[in-house]
Amino acid sequence: GWNVTSFEPMPANRALFKASLCANPDVVERIDLHENGLGDANQHCYLVSPNSNIGDGYVSCGNDTNPGIPPEGAFQSRGEFDVNIFDEIKNDKFAQHKVEFVKIDVEGYECH
Repeated sequence: GWNVTSFEPMPANRALFKASLCANPDVVERIDLHENGLGDANQHCYLVSPNSNIGDGYVSCGNDTNPGIPPEGAFQSRGEFDVNIFDEIKNDKFAQHKVEFVKIDVEGYECH
């Protein structure tokens, strides 16, 4: 099997991830879960999502006053998190392994 380094800044999604790890203790040693996001600059960000889909989100960082939030619908703050540059992360327990596969869910953060 592969080692997995995961970045999940959304608290609700991270809680589900952790629950999955508890239900599958045989894979815990192969998973490295980070509570930050990844981007093109180290910065602090905010996350909002529509009440109709709390697992989805829009990110706003630094001076970004328009994170692409559609005007319709009720949105709620889902938390704050730090964004880091992937290449600068030093404490990854799998750093000695070659990256063979990357899956990214950018949640409206495509331009970063």
